[in-house]
Amino acid sequence: MSDKVVREQGPLHRILEYTPPKFDIGVPEPAKDYIEIKRTAPTSFKMAEQIKIQTGVDHIEAVELEDQVEQRTVEKLKTIQESAYKEAYTLGLVEGKKEAFDRASLEIDARLIELDRVLKAVANLKTELTQQNKRTL
Repeated sequence: MSDKVVREQGPLHRILEYTPPKFDIGVPEPAKDYIEIKRTAPTSFKMAEQIKIQTGVDHIEAVELEDQVEQRTVEKLKTIQESAYKEAYTLGLVEGKKEAFDRASLEIDARLIELDRVLKAVANLKTELTQQNKRTL
């Protein structure tokens, strides 16, 4: 056996990172036709995922899906907002009527007490006048 040990002096392999150039050719007309046909009349034809990526159809479909999701979300939020508004309006109307009734009840009670006091004063006055007139008569 040999006593010589070979020490590693540097990387044995160099790995180069290679990114192939991307040629943006846009969306071809047949791909646009496919998208239009798919929008108007659903078909059983399915485009392969790799071809969708190459032609840009996947990006167009993703954008359309995002738009649909956003539109449905806005519609759902609108219905929720409208129902919440109606519910809040109804609740406010009921609470407002109850508060107005309570205020009116307090005012009516105060006026009834005052009317009762006036009626008692009139009854006392009648009794007093009758006694005074008896003396005079």
